[in-house]
Amino acid sequence: MEEASWEASSSFIEDLYPYAGIISAELARRYSLVDRDDITQEICMYVLDNDAVLEEWREYCSGDYVESRDERHASARMRLICRRAGERYCRRETAARVGYSPSDEAFYSTAVLKLLVEHFFRDGITERDSQGSDLGRQTRGNPATAGTWLVSLMDVERGLSRIPRKYRHRLKLRYQDFGDKSVTELAAMTQNLAIPRGARERIERALGTTEDQIHGRLRIALIKLQRALGGSNPYGPDRPSEESP
Repeated sequence: MEEASWEASSSFIEDLYPYAGIISAELARRYSLVDRDDITQEICMYVLDNDAVLEEWREYCSGDYVESRDERHASARMRLICRRAGERYCRRETAARVGYSPSDEAFYSTAVLKLLVEHFFRDGITERDSQGSDLGRQTRGNPATAGTWLVSLMDVERGLSRIPRKYRHRLKLRYQDFGDKSVTELAAMTQNLAIPRGARERIERALGTTEDQIHGRLRIALIKLQRALGGSNPYGPDRPSEESP
């Protein structure tokens, strides 16, 4: 990863600009209308203007972690905070230049995408049952009621066409070909010699052989789909859980 090339120096303030530059390079490729240096400066200003974030940055630069998992979490969180600060700026600038409002944008959580993908592969682009049809998307203005179920399903269809075939295949295998099976049952099927070899090998290649592997690979596929639809909500809490891997 690009971040691996960055090393902390003696001053955590001096470290901020080159670190922000790594994040801004990634964002500038995605938001071509926005200048990379402007993104870098916006990230730096966000960190410096927020005492709590600045303290997290200082602690991250100190590298004083007893457990490696704590260091990994801090790294993921710091990267997420800076990337979201830069992305919010990019979205504002792009909206201003193109002529729309950032509040019009819709975002999908992976939990909502899971429901949508399951429905899409089972029933296609059809209305939801009586539980409601307005739970598909989240916007800045009204996260509870934004969008419609059918529009969300069409977004999923569009997103699936954009992700690599292997991730699309994982989701199709899980929710269409084996939609009537639980993850526990799928894992057990790979060890059951009574199951045709072809079926076992399909599950093994696409999803894995254990419950953890299956959950993990499906989660990665949903994250790929989420990113194809614009990414997670940059205006929400800074939690790294939906941003990795």
